[in-house]
Amino acid sequence: MKTYLFILVLSVLPFFANAQDTIVLTTGVKIPCKVTKVDSLFVYYDLTGKKNVRHTSVGSNYVQVVHYYDQVPGGTSPAGSSTRKHRNCVAFSGGVSLATGIFASDDLSSEEAGFAGDGLNVNLTLSHQFEPFFGITIKALYNSNKFKTEKIEDYYSSIFSSSVTANDVKYQTIGGLAGPVFTIPVDVLSIKGGVLIGYEYLGIPETTYMISNGTQSGWIKVGKRGGGAFIFDVTAGLAFSINANWEFFVNADYLFGNYKIGGYPCSFGDGSVIDFSGYKQKYGVFNIAAGLGLKF
Repeated sequence: MKTYLFILVLSVLPFFANAQDTIVLTTGVKIPCKVTKVDSLFVYYDLTGKKNVRHTSVGSNYVQVVHYYDQVPGGTSPAGSSTRKHRNCVAFSGGVSLATGIFASDDLSSEEAGFAGDGLNVNLTLSHQFEPFFGITIKALYNSNKFKTEKIEDYYSSIFSSSVTANDVKYQTIGGLAGPVFTIPVDVLSIKGGVLIGYEYLGIPETTYMISNGTQSGWIKVGKRGGGAFIFDVTAGLAFSINANWEFFVNADYLFGNYKIGGYPCSFGDGSVIDFSGYKQKYGVFNIAAGLGLKF
C-alpha cells in the first residue's frame, strides 16, 4: 500500500502547474488536479503538464475528501467547496406484498393454512457503506396482507344453510431487521443483495361472520389475536444514482419465519364463548418495492 501511494505521488508531481481541484487521500497526501468524474468505485481526474494532459483515477477507498476549485463535475457547487464520499443513505420505499406458501393457502383441511392474500409493504431503511462492496442495513417495515375469508364463509354457509359474510380483515406485521448488504457498483447503477434478520409482530383484528337465512340471524366473532417471531429477509435490488445526494431504487425481498400466535376467544350470538389455545403460523411473503434514498 505504501509503495502504491508513493508511486502515485511521484507520478503527479510533474503535472501540478495548471491543477484546479485537490484530492486528499486517506494518508493525508494531496493531489492537485482537475476532477472529471466521481462514482462509488473511483475518482477520475486530469493532470495537466506543460505539453500534455494525463487522464487517470484513484480508488475511492483511498480518498478522504475532494476539494473543488470551481464546481463539482455535472453540478453547481461554489468555488472552494468540498464534497465528501457518501457512506450513509436513508431511504423510504413502498410496494406490493405477495403472500406465498402455506401462509397463502386457503385449504380448510390444513391446520397450518394462513388464508393470506396480497397486500402492501412500506419500508424505512438506514444504510452505512463500510467499503464500496460491503455495508450494513437497518430496516423498519410494515406489511398488510388480506385475510381471505371466502372459503370459511362457504364452510359456515354449508353448516347453517344460511348466507354468511365477514368483515374486511387484514394481517398486519410491524418489525425491524438488520444485516449485511453487498454492492456491485456499475457506474451510476448499483446491484445490491443481502440477508437481514430481525423480529416482527403479526396481528389479526377481530373477525365477525354474520349469519342470516332471511328470517333469523346470528354471528360468530373470532377474537383479535397475534404473536411475534424472528424473521429472515433475503433481499436484492437495483439502485440508480440520480445525483450526488439522491438515488432511485427497486427492491425485492422474501421474508419468512414462524409466528407463535397467542390464545384467543370465539364468541357466538347466543352469548356463549369458547377460548382457543395458541398456535404456530408459518409466514412467507414476497415484497416488491420502489423508493428514493438520500445519501449523506
